[in-house]
Amino acid sequence: MLDETSSFNPVTPYGQSKVLVERDLSALADGSFCPVYLRNATAYGVSPKLRFDLVLNNLVAFAMTTGQVLMKSDGTPWRPIVHIEDISRAFLALMTAPTSVVCNQAFNVGINKENYRSMNWRTW
Repeated sequence: MLDETSSFNPVTPYGQSKVLVERDLSALADGSFCPVYLRNATAYGVSPKLRFDLVLNNLVAFAMTTGQVLMKSDGTPWRPIVHIEDISRAFLALMTAPTSVVCNQAFNVGINKENYRSMNWRTW
């Protein structure tokens, strides 16, 4: 399991860009600029602008509209998920936290027990 202090190993351009943004913003941190980095697991849950490209939202939407579960992979990749309400609570907590505690710090938003392989979802 990885935590906020683990070494980076991004495997996609998206992941690489996130590493570079954290690196570059970190260099700018000072007494008047306090960046905080939230590393969210994959969001799920209802929202006004629901994203169907996210794994759990996509699986549920397809199942509800067709009565079938459509697997877009072999099911072996791990998919950490987190409800949008939990992400929102994390943002609120960090925006109200003392800057001396959170400034230039990274926070993973998600928990280990919510990390799944979609092949396990075939039994739903």
